[in-house]
Amino acid sequence: MHAFRDLSAGEELTMNYLGDYFLERSERRARLRQGFAFDCACEACAAAPDAVAESDKRRAMLAKLHGDVQRHMFADHDAALAGLKLISAFPWS
Repeated sequence: MHAFRDLSAGEELTMNYLGDYFLERSERRARLRQGFAFDCACEACAAAPDAVAESDKRRAMLAKLHGDVQRHMFADHDAALAGLKLISAFPWS
């Protein structure tokens, strides 16, 4: 496991069971119920409705950026890798 920031002692760690960071909360929760039989209560899933709406918008924007980076991967490999690194470091809540 790799952390993108310093962690505090006793801080809860969560993981992505789905492998897709760009799904909206409703889709993530539905897939987790169906595939793993649990309701996620992570910070992103347990947020207030307005925060969830903002999170879903950010995820949609990042999905588009991720697609753009992948489409340009062969045109400018170094720039594409830098873009993927930025996307992977994004705070997901």
